[in-house]
Amino acid sequence: MGGEDGPEAHSGKSEVLSECYEFACIRTDTTKLVFDRETRAHCELFALVTDPEERDNRASDPATAGIR
Repeated sequence: MGGEDGPEAHSGKSEVLSECYEFACIRTDTTKLVFDRETRAHCELFALVTDPEERDNRASDPATAGIR
């Protein structure tokens, strides 16, 4: 993938905001948070350093409360 939607799209930026229908995503170099735009409920939270493939959704993990 390349261009505006590929990994290069956020290269050099400290944070990236993306919106798609009812969801929004904030991504930093270490974390990706997906939430419902209307309710602000956190749907997905990934620790990108330890989980680069985004397989371990930690949105409901009490240990991540400070990130949310």
